[in-house]
Amino acid sequence: MNAKKILALVLSVLMVMTSLTAVMVVSADETADKFAPTNEELTQMYVGEQGAALGGYGKGNSFGAMVSVPAGKRLTQINFHALATYSNNDNYILFQVYQWDTDYATTVGGPVLAQAVKVNQVDNAPLDVKLPTNRNLTGDLLWTATYVDGGSQMTPWSCTGGPVGTALYFANGSECNAFCFSITTADELTVTPASYTATFVADGAEVGKVTFLEGDTTLMNVPEVPAKEGFWGDWAEYTLGNADITIEAVYTDASGAVKPEISDPANVTAFAEDHRVHLAGSGCSVKVNRDGSVSFVGLWGVDDDVDAYANINYFNMMKKHYEGYKSQKDLPNKSHKYKVVAVKVKAPAVSLDDTPNMTVIVGRNTEIYGKEVANQIKCDGTEEYWIFDFSDEPDFTSDVINSMSINWAYSIGEESNLNAEFVLMGFQFFDDMDAALAATGGEEATEPPTEEPTDAPETDPETAAPETNDPAQETEAPKEGGCGGIVGFGAASVLAAATAAVALKKKD
Repeated sequence: MNAKKILALVLSVLMVMTSLTAVMVVSADETADKFAPTNEELTQMYVGEQGAALGGYGKGNSFGAMVSVPAGKRLTQINFHALATYSNNDNYILFQVYQWDTDYATTVGGPVLAQAVKVNQVDNAPLDVKLPTNRNLTGDLLWTATYVDGGSQMTPWSCTGGPVGTALYFANGSECNAFCFSITTADELTVTPASYTATFVADGAEVGKVTFLEGDTTLMNVPEVPAKEGFWGDWAEYTLGNADITIEAVYTDASGAVKPEISDPANVTAFAEDHRVHLAGSGCSVKVNRDGSVSFVGLWGVDDDVDAYANINYFNMMKKHYEGYKSQKDLPNKSHKYKVVAVKVKAPAVSLDDTPNMTVIVGRNTEIYGKEVANQIKCDGTEEYWIFDFSDEPDFTSDVINSMSINWAYSIGEESNLNAEFVLMGFQFFDDMDAALAATGGEEATEPPTEEPTDAPETDPETAAPETNDPAQETEAPKEGGCGGIVGFGAASVLAAATAAVALKKKD
């Protein structure tokens, strides 16, 4: 082969490789930017200045507005210069978008076109609600904001002027004065996302179908799980991709219990509201999970000092939910002088840089700290027991336990430990350390516990157990392997039960 032919061959190969590279680059860019908003523009939907708070919207309440998005444009964000949450940043707000149809009631009776969630909105902070960008939200639209869960309420700020154009404002479904919000629009999509189907099946029978689009991560307009007596019903967990999927109903034996649904935007129950009274956290939010456990989720930021703990108003729990409770003499540690507390938990490695400790208040204000933690603390997200020994603390058994506080997170806020979650699954009382270790399969800790006590939770004098030394009230509870006074958080135990929702008393 002569030099000219070799040169021609090399040039041909280079041209082919260049063409292929160009095609690959364009293909990658198109995939990455397929639904990216172009020419975004912020439009203020009111005139005038900020006025007063537009009322207060607690659990189940909502506000919203009908807006008109012009042809060629699509809605990508709902924006607030400030959204108040009344100094309580523990909240769960659901935003949903509908195509406007005749009136408010008719519109919200139709399908949800898009939705987004905001968790832990900081009081009076700005809020940009980013909607899915893989669909053209255009024409007359209604958006709603519903306060699904939280420790307080929310409100937008009214404006001194009025609405822009044809905007209509609503509070709990009725027209109201204009409030301060804006919308962000972008050019309409020039590509059509692929469409797929999720089929819902229960006990072999099809319940319904839901269409979802390429790029979706969650499903909307999901049908309810068919009821089955004696069972809780849930749809199985799913992951959306570029294919049709089938989602099966999962039924769990309810054993007469009430299903906790605080995490479900569509079902906030009185059950969860009841238990929020007795469970609180410092530096974290609190939620009741579907399996009855309780999650404490860190709220710290980067470089914040992390010192979070879970609080349990033990006396109020026992008084309200302990099976057969009539008076203080029925309760541990009034009837039985247990000295060891075992706490069943799941916690991630990033949430703990030291040994956890427990603060207990007995009577009105006697603070006692756990002297020892048994078991090597793993904190790797698996189930484990933290065992606190109060054998050397005579005050621990001197009166009714009023409250308990578990210090579960220390150190400094970093990217790796933001939103760390401590899951409380239950706790149990034992006569001594040997009985606790035998029941939990544990060993003595190989590292010394921390000497630093937790901050003691405040005690309400009206709910504190009055001091008494009446020996007639100290009736021994029956022993069963040295263990008693069980408090568990799970589907078949404490927090999931309707009548014995927070404590199960041992029976003869």
